[in-house]
Order: sequence, then C-alpha cells, then structure tokens
Amino acid sequence: MNSMALGRKFLNRTSSLLINIFDGLSHSKQNAMTDFARRLHYFACYYSGKRGKTLAYCRTPLGHLFIPYEDGSFYCLKEVFIDEIYERPWRGRTFDLIIDAGAHVGIFVLKVARSGGMVLAFEPHPINYLLLVENIKLNALNNVIPFKLALFDRAGVVSLFEGRFSGSASLKALPGRRRTSIKVKVDSLDNVMTSLNLDPTALRILLKVDVEGSEVEVLQGARKVLTMAKEAMVSVASYHYEGEGTHVCSLLEEMGFEVIFSDNIVYAKKKHY
Repeated sequence: MNSMALGRKFLNRTSSLLINIFDGLSHSKQNAMTDFARRLHYFACYYSGKRGKTLAYCRTPLGHLFIPYEDGSFYCLKEVFIDEIYERPWRGRTFDLIIDAGAHVGIFVLKVARSGGMVLAFEPHPINYLLLVENIKLNALNNVIPFKLALFDRAGVVSLFEGRFSGSASLKALPGRRRTSIKVKVDSLDNVMTSLNLDPTALRILLKVDVEGSEVEVLQGARKVLTMAKEAMVSVASYHYEGEGTHVCSLLEEMGFEVIFSDNIVYAKKKHY
C-alpha cells in the first residue's frame, strides 16, 4: 500500500473515531475536530510513507493533540504533562511571555498557553511546524504565535539533520543523526523580539530551550532579552552531548543568573529575584 493509500485509510479511521469519541462534546466542537481530521492526510502520508509512522490522537486535561505515533512523542507527553520537567521550579508562577525554543508539534505549547500569557513557539522542521499550527488552531490558542524557524545565535540559513524521532532533528551532526538534512531558517531571539516590538524590560519571561544540541547558541542569541527582562527564568535541556550542562551553566552564570542543574535540565533565574 503506497503512502497516499495509507494516509486515506488513516484519515477515514480518524474521522470515524473522532465522531465516536466526542459524542459528549458540543456539536460545534465535534464539527471542528472532524474538519481537522479531514486535513490529516498530509501528515499521515508523511509519517507513514517516509518514516514508518502515522499519527496518534491524544486527549489531555488542557486540550487535544495530534502527535507522531512514536516512542519519542509519547515520552514528550510524559515529560510535559506528568513530570513537568520544564516547570518544576516555576510552578504557580505566571508569565507575560513564554518562549518555546524547540516546540515540535506543540505539546509544551498546549501545557503553558492556558496560563494566559503570550507564547512564541519556534519549530524549524517543516512537517512538525505544520502540525504545530494545526494543533494551535484545534485548541483555539489565540495567544500563541508560531515561527517556522530555529532560534540560534544569528540570522541565516543552516542545515537541519534528521533524527530517529520527529522531535530529534538537530542543527548539529550529533551521533545518531541521519546524514540527510534540509535547509532551515534561523534567527536570534533578540532579533525576533525587536521585530515584534516587544520590550523585555516590561515582561516576566519564561524561556524553555530543548533544541537537540544548540542550546548554547540559543542562549547566546537571547543575551539582550535575558539580561534586560523584568523577570527571566530559563529551563534548558542539557544532555545532548558530553559537557553541555557545564557549558549552559557557565553561560547563564556569566549573564548573572543563579543556576541549578538537575536531571539533565538547567534551571536558571536572575540573581536579584
């Protein structure tokens, strides 16, 4: 069976499944979900035809998600909704601006968007980005702005290397990455904030960074935002290569942050808070 046939088969199953699952929801919500299902063939074809995967529907306490059907995506769900690895020290706090560097298909975005602050979601992989946009629409997350680019230390175009899972593509050719790559746009957070006319001195900011090995470059490109913010708290995944946690901690300390390195995540906040 070719990828288009697989996609149509999955599409038909999903449309039927949605109608059955959401009998208890309002008629308008059922219509919205079914309409979304009709647009899933593109993603189903990609994951089934090119990666040997399809899509999974997930119902969370905060909304609905379609994610690639793979161990990596299910593990991300656990990390975000059960372990809350990016929020542990910041539970109960509210932020004016939340920045998700490495948004994948929107799992963390869904978790934090309900807090009411503006969310900037950055995802360079074109297929992941399209599914991120669909999940934002599906949940009516009007406070989220998606960007089809990777945060980095400069503006430009670079290679993005494919990984084992949909969420493990990297700007670095780390061990375990495929040789195949695509060209993607990159830019610094400082540049993006300037283009949006956002003044960091008036904002309480949470920056989450999990970009498969380019965390240091993301932080270097966010120096102005982080040092000038009214409040700034940072959660950085730091396990992608040997010594990454040390590099991340050193950089944030040099910027004037207090840091804690716990379970492969660097948590940091500005010292005067």
